[in-house]
Amino acid sequence: MNNPNEFSKVKLISNPVKSIVLHHDFSDTDTKARCKLDPQFIDIREGVWQVAVSHVLILNKAATELNTVFDLKTNLSYTCQIIDHQSVTVNECLASVKTQCKQDEFVFYTPPARVFYTVNDASTDSFILTLTRSKILTRENQEHSVKVEVLLLFQRMM
Repeated sequence: MNNPNEFSKVKLISNPVKSIVLHHDFSDTDTKARCKLDPQFIDIREGVWQVAVSHVLILNKAATELNTVFDLKTNLSYTCQIIDHQSVTVNECLASVKTQCKQDEFVFYTPPARVFYTVNDASTDSFILTLTRSKILTRENQEHSVKVEVLLLFQRMM
């Protein structure tokens, strides 16, 4: 080896995390947000990607107190769920956020441990995020109207 800085078997791999911020108003009737991605910034159709939640901010816009748990789900990844003794694939729940706040108060949620989920469905340049009440805690009469900010982290796997 003539030059000690020549390492033929060592390669530096750059794998930066890219962040995307979503702002959307969710309610009982509007539970889905369609997120279009700029392919010049991030193209999840090429390669294998992972997605994680950095934080979720929920502002209560309803006139009533909000006391529930919201599930933040995406169609980018899916999981298996057993319903009536049958296995069904459903959208992955990225985070479950407990909210207890009055009108114009907010809840700031950061996951205790950052979990990256592998993107299984990257067929287009967009994806869907849904914010719905947890099925166990759903009340028939309680309506909600919230303004939400979600910071998602995307990382390409090498």
